[in-house]
This record gives sequence, structure tokens and C-alpha cells, in this order.
Amino acid sequence: MLRHLWMRTAAEVFARERPAQVLVSGDPKHPSACVALYAPPDSPGTLRLLGALDLGEPADLPARSDEALADLARKLWRLGVPVDLGHLPTDTRLISQLRQQKPAFAMIGLRTRDERGLPALALEGEWSDPAMAIGRRRRQSLARKRRRAEANFGKVRLQMIAPGPETATEDMDLAFAVEANSWKRRAGTAIIQQPRQLEFFRLYGQRAAKLGILRLAFLEIGGAPAAVHYGVEIDNIFWSLRVGYDERFGSVSPGDLLMFDLVKDCVARGVSRFELCGKDADWTRRWSNHSRPIAAVRLYPLTLSGFGSLAGDLTALGLRKTRWRQSKRGARA
Repeated sequence: MLRHLWMRTAAEVFARERPAQVLVSGDPKHPSACVALYAPPDSPGTLRLLGALDLGEPADLPARSDEALADLARKLWRLGVPVDLGHLPTDTRLISQLRQQKPAFAMIGLRTRDERGLPALALEGEWSDPAMAIGRRRRQSLARKRRRAEANFGKVRLQMIAPGPETATEDMDLAFAVEANSWKRRAGTAIIQQPRQLEFFRLYGQRAAKLGILRLAFLEIGGAPAAVHYGVEIDNIFWSLRVGYDERFGSVSPGDLLMFDLVKDCVARGVSRFELCGKDADWTRRWSNHSRPIAAVRLYPLTLSGFGSLAGDLTALGLRKTRWRQSKRGARA
């Protein structure tokens, strides 16, 4: 249900100019594997994995068997156009099947930067007691920050909301406003600065609210929202899809305080896993106990569009490397 909701919403928001193209292995009513692609306006002649690159999310394609993945890989190559699969886990079975099914002279672009993605926290074993799991030093550090927050701003508390469709838009807008009161606005990555992402998460959130799975976790300090997680909860798994904090409270690390309180709340309610999603970052490494190496994956078929796309990508890569070397020389000077 979670994947269907995500893909349906992504198709309506990102593929409105041209309908999404769905490749299916097996019975279309009960597919063994499938992938949805669309033609992005900013990259003519290329197909892009739906709901991944536009939302900054590494993806993996579920399949019932290796045979289904092999069939899907053959169908991807038969498209005869470049395909941008965004970031995939390097250990995914799809990559090995794409290599095995690759036609002669076609190419797979696999760019790695020692990146990892899909960080997650299994709420079992030592994490059944989060206070003990984080260790004495971090536990004491968070306790000091909580005391400082209460001394300087007021009471600290977790507010966990499962909005219904009547209040979902108002609650989500509050969450997006909190995210925007930080470095993300200066970097231009706050969701309110990205119209299509904002449209996606509002529509996705409304639909999740109707299903009763939308979750908004706020850390309130002195009655004001200081940090937020926007996510969904299904099958005892919490999926954190957007996070943010108000930098007015930055001195007391509201993001870490919220994460600790939220993990405790999830454990108390019997949630078995906390998915942090996206790519690994410094803050996710402090909390996750599992992630996967990822790589940017592109398919270049033996066609004019395939060679043209490869040439364009190699040129862009060369320019990025040149700028990087120039910046290094400038820094040394």
C-alpha cells in the first residue's frame, strides 16, 4: 500500500505532461515485478524512475524472484532509450540482472562516491531501551540540552499527531514552516521553495491521512514547534520522509531531542523499525544501525539517443571535476 500510494501520487505530480510508462513482469493484476518511468521535461529523450530522483530518494525495486527481475531488466533494455534509475543500492539484485541482460555494446553507468543510503534503525535488542542504547555520554548530553531548553525557552514535550483529512493540510503546513526556519531556506532546499515537491507531499499527506497512516511528530519547546518529522506508519514501521528544525532553538539540538523522544514513543507503541530514508548524513549516522551502499545508475542503449545521453553525461561529469579541481587550487592559494 505504501509503495502504491507513493507511485500514484508521483505519477500525478511529476508525470502530468506525459503519462508514466509502467513495465510489468508477470500478471499485470498481480505483478511479480514492476517499474514506473516517465519522461522528465528537463531531460528530453530520457526516461526517469518515477518517485525517486525528483524527491531525492534512493530506491530499490521489489520483485518476487530473480526470474521476474531478469524479465524486467530485458524490458528496460528493449526500450531503446536512456533510462535514469537514480540511486540504487549497489547490492540490489536488479543491478546484477541489468548486467546479465545487457545487449552487446550497450552500457551501464554506475557512479559511486562511497555514499550510503536508506538508513534505518531496528527497534529491537539494545534499542528496546533507547536510553541505554545511545550510551552514557550521549544520554547525559541530551539531558543537559533538555534542561537548557527548559531553562531558556520553556517546557519540552513531544506532540505526536495522526491528522485526519480535515486538519492534515493545516498540520502539514505547520511542519513545512518549521523546516523552512533553518539552513534549508538559505540553501534553497526547503520544501516550500520547491513547488512540485510541496505539491507532492501535500497530496501524499492528504491521502495518507485518509488511510490513517500520516504521522507528524513535533518537538514543542515553550509551546512553539522547534523540530518536526513528517512520516507515515504502516505495518509497525515508521517511515520518516521529511525532517526539519527551527534554528532559533539550534543551541539545544532540537532535532536530536525530537529523535530520541520519537524513538522512545515508537518503542512504547510496538513499532519494530524506524526508516530514516534518503541518503546517509551525519545526523542519520548518529541514530541508524543499518544502511546500504548506493550508486547512481543509468542505462545507455546502442542507439543514437543512448550515445548522445552518454556523451552529455560524460561532458557534465568532466565539467564538475574541472570545477572541483579549480576550487581545490583556489583553496590552497
